[in-house]
Amino acid sequence: MSWTSLEIYSILTMPQETTNVDLHALVEDGRRAIMQCAAGIREAPLQIYSSALAFAPLQSMTRRKFEGSTREWLTRPLPRVALQWDATLYTLEGHSNGVEAVTFSSDGRRVASCSRDKTVRLWDANTGAALHTLEGHSDCVTAVMFSSDGRRLASSSDDDTVRLWNANTGVALHILEGHSGRVKAVTFSFDGRWLASCSSDKTVRLWDANTGAALHTLEGHSSWVMAVTFSPDGRQLASCSGDETVRLWDVNTGEALQTLQGHSSVVRTVTFSSCGRQLASCSSDKTIRLWDANKGTALHTLVGHSDCVMAVTFSSNGQRLASWSVDNTVRDWDANTGAALDALPLDALPCGVQLLSSYFDFDQETVGQSDGDRPTGLDVNNLSISPGKGWILHRSRRILWIPAHLRPICVAFSRSNIGIGCKSGVVYRVGFNAEELPY
Repeated sequence: MSWTSLEIYSILTMPQETTNVDLHALVEDGRRAIMQCAAGIREAPLQIYSSALAFAPLQSMTRRKFEGSTREWLTRPLPRVALQWDATLYTLEGHSNGVEAVTFSSDGRRVASCSRDKTVRLWDANTGAALHTLEGHSDCVTAVMFSSDGRRLASSSDDDTVRLWNANTGVALHILEGHSGRVKAVTFSFDGRWLASCSSDKTVRLWDANTGAALHTLEGHSSWVMAVTFSPDGRQLASCSGDETVRLWDVNTGEALQTLQGHSSVVRTVTFSSCGRQLASCSSDKTIRLWDANKGTALHTLVGHSDCVMAVTFSSNGQRLASWSVDNTVRDWDANTGAALDALPLDALPCGVQLLSSYFDFDQETVGQSDGDRPTGLDVNNLSISPGKGWILHRSRRILWIPAHLRPICVAFSRSNIGIGCKSGVVYRVGFNAEELPY
């Protein structure tokens, strides 16, 4: 599977003047179809003739060209899940519990993820192939970050530790101990010399990123420290906390420089602009605040979100600011004036059997909510959904793998049809030829 992905990638990265344009487009479309179902194909290679084709968009070149090659037990029309490919390239599957954070290496070639399953995973960003599973933490891994040169990886955990890893081999380098509570976040300085971590023990700690030695313990916050970040020049460190403040620190001495007050609830995230002159913070008080990073003075209060603001980031040129909120919107702001530029509503997340009953024109014989504890539903032809929601089963044996974004939160069965409703609001039908079903 990984060899095939690399060969396809090598074709796609060839200059277009050296390849036939139509062939290039077909190979790209085929790559999308394969990568969407890569996890299922790795488990059961013949899914390339069923899942990869069944769940490709209606206008996919691969689906239109090879639809007749699908397994005989799948009836036509195939599921109507989308018209065209969306922005999703592939889904990386392997963690056995919720994913807490994900980050790219600076060269964009690798992805690191961390999870409540106590592991960190490294992936090839071009092919989606799993590279390494980093094990060692004894509790949820809360954050992960590459050093700027991509050689090292740092992770923080609810087990009160920070760990340093070789990002090329996955080998553990150092265990950084000292916090007396859950470590919420970890970050490298831009030059890779320092490492900073923050914790529920109300402290920030500075470490030597090469040796793992403890350098400074920064005390002053009166509640959990939620996030920490270095200034671009590495001279300052900013932290934010449940005590409703942002604090600035001198990296070399560990001394407190400024306390930025103004938020009226937990400050969730803090970040510097690329030039280091501005600082942005976001809070459960529904606002974003812009600060002068040198003077510690408030510049603007950005009001517009109707619920807790969870994340904020500057554009690469520092002229704009983007924020994400629990109110289900992403907002775009002018970083110089604080003026609102745009608000992008995220898709609603409808669910429930009502979706299915309005979509299908047949009587429902069995309806089930997919609870993850047991196979969901069972129709007269012994079709069901696996406990993990990743497979359609026949007589408890796997026959059709379901891509992650199309997995059910509710299902309906009728004769040899399964209706599936997804968290995204997508509803689709999968039909089966009862006489040709395997097993």
